[in-house]
Amino acid sequence: DATRRQFVVVGAYTALAACLKLGDRAELRTWLGLLRPQLAPPERRSPSTLYRKLRVKLAQRIGLLLLPPRVAAWRYERGSRSLLRNLQMAGSSGDGGRCGIHASSDGVVAPSDAAAKASDASA
Repeated sequence: DATRRQFVVVGAYTALAACLKLGDRAELRTWLGLLRPQLAPPERRSPSTLYRKLRVKLAQRIGLLLLPPRVAAWRYERGSRSLLRNLQMAGSSGDGGRCGIHASSDGVVAPSDAAAKASDASA
């Protein structure tokens, strides 16, 4: 019975750690009152290293939940990019339409006539 209980506890701690990893911060903060007793010291030291590891993981995830979110200053900022705009700029850059693709003003991107003839001749 003690072995079965240990597996149940390990499964419950694994599920709690996964929920704390993937869950919404604001939603999880409402459940902190129920999670804190899980971190209370056990009656006796468990021989299972997995059990101890999961208790530490759960404590870390709860601690991170209590801290304010931190946005990395080095993160990549995408900005706005458009394939249509890039193709229009490539066509107007004076390359003579060598890329073989032209974008019309209505947003349709199609191969140029020269590129179509070249692909027909090679086939």
